[in-house]
Amino acid sequence: MPLLLAVDDNGERFEPSSDPLLEDSMAYLKNIKLGDARDFHEELNPILSNSKIFGVDLYEVGMGKQIESYFSELVAGTGYIRKTLKKYL
Repeated sequence: MPLLLAVDDNGERFEPSSDPLLEDSMAYLKNIKLGDARDFHEELNPILSNSKIFGVDLYEVGMGKQIESYFSELVAGTGYIRKTLKKYL
């Protein structure tokens, strides 16, 4: 989901690949900036609960809060996508 911010791990802007839900999904995250440190539930809820995207509501299956936590780590600043992936993989 950090890709929906249209910035890479170095904070450089890029053009995301075409997707039918891209505009709607990006609109939910439009106020999130790389380096933000806060609760992102309000912005992520419409995406993570959308069964059209994931096949299920991720909160109902117990994954929503964990994904919010990962997202917080991924957008913590430049280089954090790589750091977060190394941490969990």
